[in-house]
Amino acid sequence: NALKTAEARLILAGSNFILGRYGKAAKLLRDTSLDKIDEAAFWRAATISKSGKMIAGAYEMQRTGDLVKAYPKPLRMPLSILIADAAVTIGQAKKAKDMLKSLKKLEPNAKESAAISFLEGKLAESDGKREAAVKKWEEVLPIRSGPSFVKASAARVNNLLRLEKMDADDAIRELEKLRFAWRGDEFEFQLLRRLGSLYLNQKGYRKGLETLRQAVTYFSKHKDVNAVTEEMTDAFNFLFSNDGADGLAPVTAIALFQDFQELTPAGRRGDEMIRKLADRLVAVDLLDQASNLLHEQVLSRLEGDEKGQVGTNLAVIHAFAKEYEKMLIVLDDSEVDGLPESLVTRRRHLRAHALGSLDREKEALILLK
Repeated sequence: NALKTAEARLILAGSNFILGRYGKAAKLLRDTSLDKIDEAAFWRAATISKSGKMIAGAYEMQRTGDLVKAYPKPLRMPLSILIADAAVTIGQAKKAKDMLKSLKKLEPNAKESAAISFLEGKLAESDGKREAAVKKWEEVLPIRSGPSFVKASAARVNNLLRLEKMDADDAIRELEKLRFAWRGDEFEFQLLRRLGSLYLNQKGYRKGLETLRQAVTYFSKHKDVNAVTEEMTDAFNFLFSNDGADGLAPVTAIALFQDFQELTPAGRRGDEMIRKLADRLVAVDLLDQASNLLHEQVLSRLEGDEKGQVGTNLAVIHAFAKEYEKMLIVLDDSEVDGLPESLVTRRRHLRAHALGSLDREKEALILLK
């Protein structure tokens, strides 16, 4: 009775696997009644591999993979291709070649042939034969759809780049065509990551950061998400700490900063980044944008002498814009004890200037006395 229950569970898990319901298949296969059944071990490994963890399932599939030879062709073919893919991934090239050779004798259909050609390209690439790999992947392109097509297309582009037979702009155009051709798994994450990096290398900073943000957002639990976030942070620091944004129009720079301000580092480094951008905005008379940046610093980021100094700078910007009420507000908001005497004197003069400009001459004169 227990054996029948285990067999039924295994059949149900396999059915879910075939339908692409890998989460349901995995849940069924976790049952302890399947622990000592080799066929269940194979399906567990296959499900793990299909869920984006090829290496984790690869060795168990190699151990138990001969079981699929007894399956009917419609089931044997895709499972054997998966086993061959796992063999390529863990470097068992001879086993992969032998399996692919035997699969060709089973008269594969067009999509199956495309999957075989894709793996033959991966084998050639792993052997350092990039040009041969590209030729194999080009055999896949006529099918125009399916996982083998998108994977072969992306692999072809990346290798043509390495061979310097395609430039970055053409590579971006080719990879952009694949973005909506296949969604929701490891391929999409790696595609977004590659595209984002290419955009950044080509100084397409907005597109690059947007694309990498999508990778982080859509695949928040991916093991490499922290590395992608770090890549975004490095690009942001290059732009706003290391003068990379100097080549951008000031309006473009401030828009880019505001759209990705969550990447601003905490502490002194982030404060310096904000002030540097504000100085650049003031230099081109974008006073509102500069004052908005510094106002946030005064209210929530700074303390002590820095708060007093940045508040003073912000008051000067408001003076340029003839915003005298705002001058008084920011001087009040940035008032702290123990400021250097020279800064106290400057702030007093600014306050007097604001009061005089608001027809409050008596108060201004009292300050100046």
